Amino acid sequence: MTIAIGLTFYSSHKKLWVCIEPGKKGETTIVTLAGKTNRNQHAFEEDFETLRATIEKRAVGPPAEFATQTFGGGKKNPPDQG
Repeated sequence: MTIAIGLTFYSSHKKLWVCIEPGKKGETTIVTLAGKTNRNQHAFEEDFETLRATIEKRAVGPPAEFATQTFGGGKKNPPDQG
């Protein structure tokens, strides 16, 4: 149990939200990414940007519009989960 508690304090906690929904008239797809971490904000932002760029690169059709936001250190509230 002591090891588990120790790992909790030394591990990074990351969350990622992805919302994919049809755009107007079903002609486009809107991809919204959001993420949160409580440690190493800079590294998380780099990973997040890499993920966003990869998704955009693999998207079929015209360039995608992405709404992205990162939440770090509890400074902002994550999107509603309801």
